[in-house]
Amino acid sequence: MKNDLQTLLASISQGVYLLGQDGRMCLYNQRLCELLDIPASFFDQHPTLAEMNAYQMQQGDFGDNASLVDAHARNYVLTDGQAPTPSQFLRMTRTGRTLEVRSRVLPDGGMVRTFAD
Repeated sequence: MKNDLQTLLASISQGVYLLGQDGRMCLYNQRLCELLDIPASFFDQHPTLAEMNAYQMQQGDFGDNASLVDAHARNYVLTDGQAPTPSQFLRMTRTGRTLEVRSRVLPDGGMVRTFAD
């Protein structure tokens, strides 16, 4: 089953990650690393959403005051995910790519997030 899941994740054109109910990343695919320009070694540390956000802010991934993120999602980004999670928003990358970000909060408190180019 684990091999099937890895094959599935590797075959998806979207970047995807799963946060467990403890708020830590427990699963991701390589496409996520490519789209966000973040090394797998960072994700392998099972970061929290706040840690991922801080890393991306430090890299300038969201622009000044989250200017590269849709206006309706900026507060979410600027508060390290403490504001309500938008179900969908667009954001630009530092390289000019537009990503559609979709989030689904799970019944156990975890979350699935996808990134499409």
